[in-house]
Amino acid sequence: MIYNRDRLVAAVVGGSALLELLDRREREAGESVASAFAGLRALAGEAGEPGWELEVPERRDRPSPFE
Repeated sequence: MIYNRDRLVAAVVGGSALLELLDRREREAGESVASAFAGLRALAGEAGEPGWELEVPERRDRPSPFE
């Protein structure tokens, strides 16, 4: 690690560690929230299979203590 006035400014790492870090950064940068949810849907099952959809309860009004 290289410091300038007690502040870390750089680090020397091995070539394989750098390549591993760059590969990981590239993989993580390519995943969006939408693609993460698509992956979760794939894990839960294909459309049309029973039990894969989330049931949303019916909305209803309720009293507000802030009124």
